[in-house]
Amino acid sequence: MKYKYPKKITIGNTKFKINYNYKEDGAEFQYPSHNKKAYIMFGMACHKKSPEQFLSLIIHELKEIIQIEQSTRLWRRGTDEYEFHYTHVEHADLCNRLSNALVKFIR
Repeated sequence: MKYKYPKKITIGNTKFKINYNYKEDGAEFQYPSHNKKAYIMFGMACHKKSPEQFLSLIIHELKEIIQIEQSTRLWRRGTDEYEFHYTHVEHADLCNRLSNALVKFIR
């Protein structure tokens, strides 16, 4: 599979700058806050050895952002973790939005 590496992506009304860090693994995102711009960072240290890991990172981050937009990602204070709760209609919407976003990364 061949990838594209967009420099930005819009999800909902938020434009995220995309950073590719070739020295780290993992991924993270941030919404705009306190004069900081929105971004998504993808760690690319294992990108050449494990290209499917990059796809997994893309799916994970985009799915989580979409679920924030849907208000289906919730913070559970007692366990200090995120939980995801949604209906089948929201799942269908998530799949549609995710496929539209994934196209920007796949050749």
